Amino acid sequence: MDMQEKCGKELNLVKSDSGSNSEVQCIHLSWESAAEAELQEFMPDIVLGADVIYDPACLPHLVRVLATLLKQRQVTSQTRNSNCQEDIVNEGRAEESENDEQASAESMTTPVGYIACVIRNIDTFNCFLDLAEQGGLTITDITDTARPLKLLPYMSSYDPSSIRLFTVTSKC
Repeated sequence: MDMQEKCGKELNLVKSDSGSNSEVQCIHLSWESAAEAELQEFMPDIVLGADVIYDPACLPHLVRVLATLLKQRQVTSQTRNSNCQEDIVNEGRAEESENDEQASAESMTTPVGYIACVIRNIDTFNCFLDLAEQGGLTITDITDTARPLKLLPYMSSYDPSSIRLFTVTSKC
């Protein structure tokens, strides 16, 4: 492995709370054809999207994928570090002590989505918001606190107020 390849791998490592490294992965996912079982194999901490709110015909697929990927789930640090497989939870216990309840709450992880977009058509955007509400998603505009940088020349061709940044979380 050459030095550039090694540096690239090191840049994709994220130190977890437990001190171990996790690798950042970028995964291409086709919204329209992604099967539910395929989506449930992923356990992302963060879902990123840019300029994905543009075609009303695609929006139901986008919302379905986001709702599946962003569901709150229970994990332990061990499972998070071993390919993010779901933790097996002891079910059927009639009573839990306060400590068990606190430990259980601490092991819940809620992934978050970030979507950057240019709102070109307000009807399309409102369609996305309606579908997101129906899909159990919360959309929060964070543009004022996390203004996107004007890194690309083409961004100057848009009305700055139409460039928005949103967080997406599951209500479940």
